[in-house]
Formats: sequence, structure tokens, C-alpha cells
Amino acid sequence: MSDSIADPRAGGLVSRYRIVRKLGQGGMGEVYLAHDGVLDRHVALKFLLAGREADAMTGRRFLQEARLAAALDHPYICKIFETGLADGTYFIALEYIPGETLEDVMGRGPLGVAEALRIAVEIAEALEDAHRHRVVHCDLKPANIMLTTDRHVKVMDFGVATRFAAEGEDETRTSVSTAGAGTLPYMSPEQLRRQPPEPRSDLFSFGVVLYELITGVHPFRRSTGVDTTAAILNEPAPPLTGFSDTLPALPQLFARLIAKDPGERHESARALLADLRQLQRNLAAPPPTRGPAAPVGVVALPSIAVLPFADLSEQQDQAYFGEGLSEELINALSKLGGVRVTSRSSAFRFKGTALDAREVGQLLNVSHVLEGSVRTSGSRIRVHARLVDTADGAQRWTERFDREQPDVFAIQDEISTSIVRTLEVALGAGSRDRLTRRQTQDATAYQLYLKGRYYWNKRTGESIRKGIELLEQALVADPSYALAYAGLADAFVLLAMHGNLPATTVCPKAKRAAERAIELDPALGAAHASLGVMLAAYDRDWVGAEHEFRRALALSPGDASARALFGITCLSPQCRFEEALTEILRAVELDPLSLSINTVLGGILHEREEYERAVDQYRKTIELDPGFYFAHFNLGRALARLGRHHEALAAYERALALHPASVHVRSLIAKEYCAIGRRDEALAILAEVLEQARTSHVPAIAPAMIYIGLGDTDHALEWLGRSVAGREIWAIWTASSPTYKPYHDDPRYVDLLTQLGLPHPRDRRG
Repeated sequence: MSDSIADPRAGGLVSRYRIVRKLGQGGMGEVYLAHDGVLDRHVALKFLLAGREADAMTGRRFLQEARLAAALDHPYICKIFETGLADGTYFIALEYIPGETLEDVMGRGPLGVAEALRIAVEIAEALEDAHRHRVVHCDLKPANIMLTTDRHVKVMDFGVATRFAAEGEDETRTSVSTAGAGTLPYMSPEQLRRQPPEPRSDLFSFGVVLYELITGVHPFRRSTGVDTTAAILNEPAPPLTGFSDTLPALPQLFARLIAKDPGERHESARALLADLRQLQRNLAAPPPTRGPAAPVGVVALPSIAVLPFADLSEQQDQAYFGEGLSEELINALSKLGGVRVTSRSSAFRFKGTALDAREVGQLLNVSHVLEGSVRTSGSRIRVHARLVDTADGAQRWTERFDREQPDVFAIQDEISTSIVRTLEVALGAGSRDRLTRRQTQDATAYQLYLKGRYYWNKRTGESIRKGIELLEQALVADPSYALAYAGLADAFVLLAMHGNLPATTVCPKAKRAAERAIELDPALGAAHASLGVMLAAYDRDWVGAEHEFRRALALSPGDASARALFGITCLSPQCRFEEALTEILRAVELDPLSLSINTVLGGILHEREEYERAVDQYRKTIELDPGFYFAHFNLGRALARLGRHHEALAAYERALALHPASVHVRSLIAKEYCAIGRRDEALAILAEVLEQARTSHVPAIAPAMIYIGLGDTDHALEWLGRSVAGREIWAIWTASSPTYKPYHDDPRYVDLLTQLGLPHPRDRRG
């Protein structure tokens, strides 16, 4: 619903809505921009066209749109708020969507395939939700699809939609018949034959829209309606060409969508969505080195998930070794260009589960799973490993290694090279050297490093400190161990980000460790990423930070953590939201089950002020692990921005139960108390926090949040200034966070942005 057409009715009042101006009209209704005086928001009001009220069928369809669309609640579907009657005419109040229609966008020419697929995925998500509620749109076309100002999809106009019967349901109870309804160039063959519409009719229309998005040409449109109808019913669509090398599965997908027989199309929008996402992954992945192209829904490259090796030792004290060996194998295999390796955090989500390799393969979309066990006895270690083909569960390779513990390097080398050989990955010149290259020759240093990473990955203050202690011991054993320095940098970064220690204490240590790791091994991508975090969050050197992150990604393009950190600590603080979202979405593709990366995705949606989507994202993360504190913490922040203060409090209280030492959570609870009128309780928490700050480290951002809730601007900006001066990591989001909107015109706020080297939000780059 984009702007705008002059209209003499502007200024009139309909129910509680004051009409602002006319936005446009379609075949059945006209739409106005209006202001909701009760909820203080803009809405779109849709009325039947003058003279159409007497048409009983039209009136029924008009109300049907409201009933059907109101049952849908999805971020990519236009929301219906209410229906009403004004001066004898029915109206619908629906979400006002600033932006432009897909028809307008396509009028400027075809889109790039990556952008077309991104939009297509969002349309498919909307259809999947509608079909799940047994609603067929029946008129999917570019004019009924909006792109918001943030370039996200909103499917609109369910005016000719129909509800299809569930299995066993009486069809007479479904909605108004719309057989034969729709817009000619986008109607499916069965719609043209006036057969009852079903979900796969929408998929045909979707295929036509997708073809137009990519080529700029309609596959069936002819000079007359009769000829267009004949083309849809009888003529084959022109093939999608030009993708044989880059994305050969795309023409196959299109051909399936526009099949004349509905039975030859995808069985559901969900199946279509899975194929579209696979296309996105194939587009982002490096091209396969050999072999034929994979069909849609089949992994394009040999791919593997390395699960944590189970500890079968009698004392059950070798978990660190089993996990460490798995992580080292992941790192080694990730250096090869001919195999896609699932990241640690996604693979390790299956630790201790009863899922078999085929189920894991389906969830992670990999062709192979490596699993195994470790058992120690005295100085000897036994490692059993097996490689399973997830297509049929067959065991492709298995081996048992009995070694003295100093031979763990040989075990790792043998497993890695055996997997590559089994997967038939062609190793280029120097690849085998990269696969078996060792960061240390000292077995003691290696064991200490594995233990250090094991504790670091537990992500509690105590475990991080334990990990730091072990990593420092590894460096005593081998002072040239670059990976141990990189691990130290990561651990110190985590302490700084969670506010366990003052940034001025922790960040210089992290920076020195990262720089030392790079000195020892300039090709260590993770160390460049850690240095990038410090240059952004501590030095506020945005140019230097971006250089380090891009160097990290050039060295390790599959490093999901580096991409997420690049997005959230470097691009997002500079209000470069579109670039940040691109990096973080790629990180989610690489590591779909990572709790931290999924939470970071919610964070960038929050900063883009897409609070409903942020809430959905945080809740999806909590479904992965209800005990993940940071997702509950951020869920509370998003709910608070939506004004759902009691729900926000519940989320914060859950976060505090999981992390009782968090002063930041307590401060946000106090902020919510202010919002619901419990000011005295907020003041009590403020007093406690200020008293704690006199004797121990308290992030300055915590009192700042409480003062914001209290409406005390002077003290809020004073403590925000302390956060900036103390180089707290939270301060880098001063420009990008919607929390600080009330201060955008305050000179003190502008001065803080200058100190941070950040642009004013009004100068945001997208």
C-alpha cells in the first residue's frame, strides 16, 4: 500500500480512523491511509468500490478476505486488524505498509538471482503459513506483494482467497467458491478450467512470479487474453537459461512449479521452501570441483557433520579429548575447498541425543556424518571412528586406532585423510599439507589446549576463567602455539562482552593474544576475527576492524562465528544494517543450530526495529535450548519495545534465574518496573546497583538503563557517557540501538557518538 492519490474525502472520520489520503484501488476495493486515534498508528482502510455493495457475491468475498486473512499471523502477510460498517459500506482496517509493490520493483528491470531468491523464500514462507491454515490465496501476483522499506515481503489482498477442506471435512463448510477467480496472466491451468482451487494453484502463480523476478519477462503473457489463456493451458514455458554453470537446479525448480498437471508440482509450499533454501545455499557455496550438478533438494557438494566423539573411558574424564578431537577434525576439513563442513556448534547440538545418522543428516543437510568414541587406559588411547552415508545409513568407512597418547596427532591425520579419500574430494596442490598441518608438536600443549577450549565452550564466567588458565598452561608448554593464543583472545573477548570484568582489564589482553596469534600464523582466520572485535569494540577503529574481519573471512569463508561477529560488532554499530543482516543470515546458513548466532540474528532484527520478527527469532532459539540465558535476555528487550511489558518482565526473570549474577538483567527488570508503574521497586534496584558499583565492577550501562526507565535524562546520559569512557562493549551500539531514540537531538548524545567515531542514526546507511 504505497503513496498516494489525492482525494476529497481526506480528513473524514470512519469509526475511530481519520482518513489521510487515498492510496489506490483495485478491482473490488479502494484503499485509504488513515490514522487510528486510539492506538496512535497509521492503518490502511479498504472499502468496497462505490456501487459494489449491491453485488452479494462481491460483498461476501470482501468479508471473506477479512475472515481468512485475520486467521493468519505471519511477518510476511499483511495483518488484518478489524472489520466495520460505515455509512452502509463495509470496510477492513489492515496494516499500513510503506514501500512499493513487487510490480513496481520489477518495472525497473529483473533482479539479481540472489535477491530474487531472497524475496522468493519470504513469499514461500507466507504461502506455507497460509496453506497450513488451509487458505489458498488464488490471486498471487506482483501487484499483491509489497516490499517494505526494509525490503521484506508482505503478501496482501486475500480478496479472492478460499479455504480448502481438510481431509474428511465437509466441503460445503469451506469458504465462498472462487473457482475461476484471479488475474489472468498468473492463473493456473486448473483455475482457468474453473476447477476448485487448491494449494498447488498458488505454487503455479508463484513460479510465474519467480520467472519474472529473474528474467523481467512473463513466461505466458501474449498480446490478447485468449492467447495468454491458450499459452497457460497448452504451451510449454520458455526455459530459464544461463544457469547451467552457476545454479543448474534453478531451471529444474521452475519447470516443476509451472507444470500443467498440479500433481507434478511440489507437494506443498513447505517442500518448495526447502528447495529454495537449498538453492540459496548452493548459490553461496563454492562450486563443486567435479561431478554433475545436484538436483534441487540434494546437497551440491560432499558435506559432513563431525559429531563429538563419545567418552567411553572408565573414569568418564575424556570428554574434553573427544570434543577437542572432533573440533580439530572440523577445523582441518574446513580448510579444503571441495567439502562443506558443518560448524562445531550445530554439530555438537546432537551430543548425547538418540538420533541416528540419517536423522542428523536430514536436520543438518549433510551427505555424511562422522561419529566415534574415545577410550583411554593408562598411557594408551583407543579411538574408533566411522563415516556414515546419511542417504541410506550405510557405513562407508570405519577404523580403530590404538596409540600411545603422544600419537594423537597421527590419529587426527589418519582420520582426516581417510575421510577425504572416502568422500572422493580431489585435493589440489598443497591441500594435503593444509589438511595435516600441525600447530604444535608438543602433545602436552595440545592436550591443555583441548581442555582449555572445552571449558571455554561452556560459556560461564567460571568455566571461561578455567579455560584461560589451561590455555595459558598450553603456552608455557609451547610458547609458539598460535591456536592457543587465538583461544585466549576468544576467551577474553567473551569475558568483555558479558561484562564479567572491566573492558579496560580484559580487552588489551584479548588484543595482545590475537596479535600474537597472527604473528605466529598470519593465515589463522579466527585470530583476525578476534582482533577485529577488539579494534571495533575497544579501539573504536572501524576501518581497521573491517579490514581484519574481511581478512578473516578471506582466510576462512566458512567461519560462521566470524561472519556473525562482523555483522553485530562492526557493521551494525555503524548503522549498516543491510550489510550486517547479509553477513548474519549467511552465518545462520553455515551454522543453523548455533544458539549465539541465532540470537545475534534476533539482535540485528531488533536494531532494524523489526520487533515482531526479533521476538519470533528469539523464541526459535529458546526452542533449541530453553536454558540459553542470552536468548531470554534479548527476548525481554524486544517485547519491551513492543510495549508488552509483563511478558518482557517474565523473559527477564527467566534470564536472571539462569544468570543470577547479571547486573544488566536486574537493571532491565527495573526499567520494566518503571513502565508498569512499580517505580519504588525500580528505585530500590537502582540503589542496590549503585551500592554494588562502589565495591565491585558494575557495567555503567546498567544504571543508565534504569535512569532511562525513570525518565531521568541527565543521569541516563551521564552513565551512558561513563560506559563510553570505560570502553564497554555495550557502548558501541549507542548509534544503532532504538533505546536511545529520545536522545537523538541532545547535544550530549551527539558528542558521545563523536567520541565513538560513529554516525548519527539519521545518517544510517541502510
